[in-house]
Amino acid sequence: MNIRPKTIRRLFVLFVGLLIVVGAGVLMWVNRHPTDAADIARLRAQGMSHYQSGDYANSLTELGDYIHKAKAQDTDPEALFAYATSRIKVEAPRSHHLYEGLQLFQRYLEIKPNDEKARHQLLELYATLSYNTEAVRLADELLSKNPRDAEALKFKTIALNKQHKFDEALAVSGRLNELSPQDLVSQVVTLELLSELQTPPAGLVSHAEALRQAH
Repeated sequence: MNIRPKTIRRLFVLFVGLLIVVGAGVLMWVNRHPTDAADIARLRAQGMSHYQSGDYANSLTELGDYIHKAKAQDTDPEALFAYATSRIKVEAPRSHHLYEGLQLFQRYLEIKPNDEKARHQLLELYATLSYNTEAVRLADELLSKNPRDAEALKFKTIALNKQHKFDEALAVSGRLNELSPQDLVSQVVTLELLSELQTPPAGLVSHAEALRQAH
C-alpha cells in the first residue's frame, strides 16, 4: 500500500505536535513538584511559628493544610501535636473542636504512646466529653506510674462522679484533698460527694472542720 507524501507530512506534523504537548506536560510536572515541596515546607514553618506564639487560629489552618497536603499525620508527630492543641483552643459549635481534638490526640498517641503531656490532655478531653470509662482507665494507667498525679486524680473523680459511683469518687477525691489541700475546688467536690451519699449535715460540718484543723 502506497502512502501519499501529503499524508506522510500530516502524520509527521501530528507526531511532532504530540511530542510538544507531552514534553510541555512533563516540564510542567517537573517544575510544579519543587513548588509543592516549598509550599508544604512554608505551611509547616508558618504553622509552627504561629503555634509557638499562641496564634492558634492561624496555626490551626496552616498546620491542617500542611498535614493534609504532606499526608504527615503518621510521620510528623510534632506538627500533629501542635495541630491537635490548636484545634482544641479554637472553639467550634457543639464542641466540635473538642471531639476532633480528642481524635487527633488519640492518633498522636498511636505514634508517641509515652508522651505524658498528651496523655493528660487526652484524659481531660475524655472527662470533659463524658467518655467516662476511657477516662477512668487512662487515669488508672497514669496513677500506676505516679500515685501522686493530681490531674489524674482530679479527672478520675469527675468521671466516677458522672457514672454515679459516688463512693469510689469520694475515695479518689479524698486522696486529691490530701495531696493538694489548698485546692478549694476539689474540697468543694468532696463536700458535694458527701452530700450525694446523704451524709448528715453534722458529718459535713465535721469534715470541713477536720480539713481546717489539718491545713
